[in-house]
Amino acid sequence: MKKTGFLFLLAIAAWPSFAQQSFGWGINLYPNISNRRLIAYSSITDEMIRAIEKREGSKPSYAAHLFLAWRSEKAGFQVGAGFADAGYRTVEEAIPADDPDFANASSRRFVFRNYNLEIPASLKFYQSLSDKDYFTFMLGANLSYNLANDTLTVLYDGETSATRSVKDESDFRKINYAFTTGLGWEHQFSPTFTLILQPTFTFWMKALFKETEFTELNRNLYSFGVSVGFRFDREAP
Repeated sequence: MKKTGFLFLLAIAAWPSFAQQSFGWGINLYPNISNRRLIAYSSITDEMIRAIEKREGSKPSYAAHLFLAWRSEKAGFQVGAGFADAGYRTVEEAIPADDPDFANASSRRFVFRNYNLEIPASLKFYQSLSDKDYFTFMLGANLSYNLANDTLTVLYDGETSATRSVKDESDFRKINYAFTTGLGWEHQFSPTFTLILQPTFTFWMKALFKETEFTELNRNLYSFGVSVGFRFDREAP
């Protein structure tokens, strides 16, 4: 929360120097690979940590936002709202003979999915490459509210697979915030339409689960992908 508030204060303080030239709105699509950073406490041994790290990995994820943007020649500010799927998954593993799934498949993996409402805000700095092309640097924050969580079990039997989904009732943190940054490129097809491509990294500052005296293992989520945006501009009055 503090970092999100700091970003808004920074934008307000810098606003007089922006010399606003245009205002726009748009849609941002963010296909990405999400993963987790393990947080292990003293009761978790190094051997257990190595086993978990070997077993868990990244999964394909996505986010989509509507946004408003203000920009000048050298800098801009953007704020939006949208939906995101995040999480991580296990590697494909053989099913033990005494497991109920053994009768239906030879191996399986678990996919842990988190669904969030997000409010991203960012400062963006521009370097002109041509009359229509700009190199950009983005620094931002993202506030999220957790809507739901589930665990997808993927069963494999040779070349075929089947899935089942179960709601995850773990004690997830409802509100979280993230640091986000990226380098990108903007191309103006016309004075009123701009394409945005931006490799983006996001790291969630708070742990995935609520922390209590009984918490032994936790995780921070992070993601990396290419943000694709379409912005419809108009000149500032």
